[in-house]
Amino acid sequence: MNAQDTWLKVGTRSGMPFSDYLAADAMSNSGLKLMRKSPAHYRAGQDPDAEQKPSLRRGSLLHTLVLEPETMASRYMVKPAGMTFSTKEGKAWRDAVPAGVEVVSADELKVATRQASNLRAVPEIAALLGQGEAEVSFFWIDELTGVLCKGRADWVYRTGQGVILPDLKTSEDVSPSGFAKACARYGYHMQAAWYSDGWKAATGEDVLGFVFGAVESSWPNVAEAYMLDDEAIDKGRAECRRLLNLYASCKASNHWPAYAETITPLSLPAWA
Repeated sequence: MNAQDTWLKVGTRSGMPFSDYLAADAMSNSGLKLMRKSPAHYRAGQDPDAEQKPSLRRGSLLHTLVLEPETMASRYMVKPAGMTFSTKEGKAWRDAVPAGVEVVSADELKVATRQASNLRAVPEIAALLGQGEAEVSFFWIDELTGVLCKGRADWVYRTGQGVILPDLKTSEDVSPSGFAKACARYGYHMQAAWYSDGWKAATGEDVLGFVFGAVESSWPNVAEAYMLDDEAIDKGRAECRRLLNLYASCKASNHWPAYAETITPLSLPAWA
């Protein structure tokens, strides 16, 4: 069975390589966030040469340290202090890095290690990560549009009545007011709804809670645990539905507009 046959079946996929998950032609939470900007942004985001943001790379490092620390040695190498890849020695060191292994700086590893430690020091996060499974991909068909959808849970904590899905986030401010603003700005309420509803559709299991393990990106990298209330989840669910419908329409017509398709009257912002 090839990878495409695997991902076209609804349900969960444990141990699915992230590259296979990304290659699956299905709508995801990150895809919806691009649709939130415009269909044109979504279309551009499907380019395999799209540049990965440094923040995403640092987030992957944190996820590995917290959720799959046993894989660190096979996934990352630390660049020696002071080394530059413009020198003969630096080029030789870089060329010797095994394929698929990512190079990080000592400072990046130091910060990520402190973040991971602070996250695991939050009692609720530590309890959830005490048992379960990391990086579980899941797939389902949206009944209204027929669109294949996907998600990849950071962690799955199973109970007798359902599952709890912890999700790790970095933020400049993880105070209650600061992280609430981040949820609205980055669509975390959409993700909570997408994953909760998607897991149910893919497995038949209820999601009892979508728990954010939030850690600050700057010193001292304090961490907190949060759950969005029902009102926030409902707003996220409504936004997911709107964007998924828009995606289905764009895909059917192969038309991916940007912000507006006509000359749009503009006024100066209120502060001006």
